[in-house]
Amino acid sequence: MAPAFLAALATSLGAAQAGEFGNAVQPNDIRKEMLSEYRFSPVSRDAGRTAAPRSEGAPVEAGVVIMATYAVREPAKLNELHARIVQSQADARQAAVAAELGIGVSSVPIGDHFALAAATVFHIPITIAGVVTW
Repeated sequence: MAPAFLAALATSLGAAQAGEFGNAVQPNDIRKEMLSEYRFSPVSRDAGRTAAPRSEGAPVEAGVVIMATYAVREPAKLNELHARIVQSQADARQAAVAAELGIGVSSVPIGDHFALAAATVFHIPITIAGVVTW
């Protein structure tokens, strides 16, 4: 009974992977599907087709709405900069807490090529090491 069940299971899994069943999951590219609605059309470089800026005294055609001026911003760039600021503030808070608790590594140069380093927790040295620098 078990070998027959395993053979039937292997056959059905093979058929599902081959796409023979109607309800088999088909792989898709979500980004491609999202962008399929918006076709890319390159900007024309023809200087004769560009619109001239509208002067303040020019008559307005019927059905034309004049927009207020605005500054173009790159939201992705602004979001990246904001994330960096938030991260640096979080790092500064963590560094301040670590400094208050006496957690960290500090080193003192001794001569030109030697230094003494100490790792501390609660202002108590845990590890002290001599370091050769060049």
